[in-house]
Amino acid sequence: MYRTPLIALAVLCVSAFTPQAIDRAVPPVETAGAGGFSAQRLPARVGIDGRAWTSVEVHTGQPEVLRPAGADYELRFSDADNSGDFERWAVTLQRPGNRPVSLTGERKTTFVYVTPDARYVFMEPLTVVDMKTWRRYSLDTALGIAPYVSIVALSRDGRLFIERSSCAMDCSRRTDEEYFELKIPSAD
Repeated sequence: MYRTPLIALAVLCVSAFTPQAIDRAVPPVETAGAGGFSAQRLPARVGIDGRAWTSVEVHTGQPEVLRPAGADYELRFSDADNSGDFERWAVTLQRPGNRPVSLTGERKTTFVYVTPDARYVFMEPLTVVDMKTWRRYSLDTALGIAPYVSIVALSRDGRLFIERSSCAMDCSRRTDEEYFELKIPSAD
């Protein structure tokens, strides 16, 4: 095909360093590691006062379509599973003119939280999809934050406050609650 090995090597090098187009017609790429996210364990619950920390609204499947403010997509919740402690849903992403793409893969989730800039979609177990890079990170594994988690609040500078417990609900004594501050990577 190429007349000299030098030309073949040059073509190979250029293709290796050329940014590849992101194929949003397939599910996000499952990526090892934390993707720039970091977590710090806190000794106690933060004060949610509406100034430093404000409560967040997580979506739990009803209504079945969520249109985040400022997003070029909507999230659809389907195939409810009531067999566990919580109702869990399959979540697909729909962009105008494109077919739906699964965000949850083989799993289902109890909630979705979308950051105010619509860049990150968080799910339970603690998983995040970066809508810009189209990568999915299993933060529960990468950061060691086991289920069950709740995203409770957002700080003024964009950190998330997360509560974790080994008991999903109806627990007589919750003595193992843990609290985490999740730092979101700075914008590129």
